[in-house]
Amino acid sequence: MCNLYPQKNSSAAKIASTKLNSTFELLLYLERKRFGNENISESADLIETICSIIDSVVEQCSQDTENESSKQESDSEGRRKRKLESPEEIMQRLDAQDLCEEMQDVKKCLKAFVDSMGNGISKIERLLNDARQFSIRSTFLSQNCLVR
Repeated sequence: MCNLYPQKNSSAAKIASTKLNSTFELLLYLERKRFGNENISESADLIETICSIIDSVVEQCSQDTENESSKQESDSEGRRKRKLESPEEIMQRLDAQDLCEEMQDVKKCLKAFVDSMGNGISKIERLLNDARQFSIRSTFLSQNCLVR
């Protein structure tokens, strides 16, 4: 809620109005000060109408936000379930298509990039295996030293 008027039960109404803890109460206080206690009924009705309109807009926006977030969650779940194509599969699909000269050039650049990326991944895998083997060896050696 936008706190333009308090949502309170009757017991809390007396406490809330003495503290002027909401915009609604503050506006009523200013209207009383300006026009006196007798002439604020129209102002109170107008303030209450404005507050209810704002509350309905806030509620509608929150419902729209909830709907949008649930839609995004379902979309992201669908993306997770969908299998991504490998770069090689994409290149095979491009090879099967009849492309214009400019697209052939783009395809060559893309192929060079995919090959370079594959080489980089191979190097990373090799380095990870080397590190894993080194870690296993050092663990084995440290255990042997502790046993002796």
